[in-house]
Amino acid sequence: MKNHKVIGFNVSQNPVPEDSAPEEPNANEKIVIRFFKDNYLPVGNPENMEFKTTTELLYELREMVYLSVSAMNKILTGLEYQIQFLEGAPHWVLYSKNKPAE
Repeated sequence: MKNHKVIGFNVSQNPVPEDSAPEEPNANEKIVIRFFKDNYLPVGNPENMEFKTTTELLYELREMVYLSVSAMNKILTGLEYQIQFLEGAPHWVLYSKNKPAE
């Protein structure tokens, strides 16, 4: 009888539970979350719509906190902001809460 090797995926001995609690945000992430909750909405009036790249947002917050691009993207995704591609570049769609009335 020949020895047969099974080809496929192995089941992990220590699977991650699906209902595990999400990681608690650090101090910088909490500041950024509060900033977005105080100033922007993930959906809103088209007149208040703004498009900003992750780099622009990091630059805007540079004097308050330091975050990596991936940390900022994780926060905005968690807050349910959407991405739209403008001229091939990804921009976050933000709806300003503080847009001055005309």
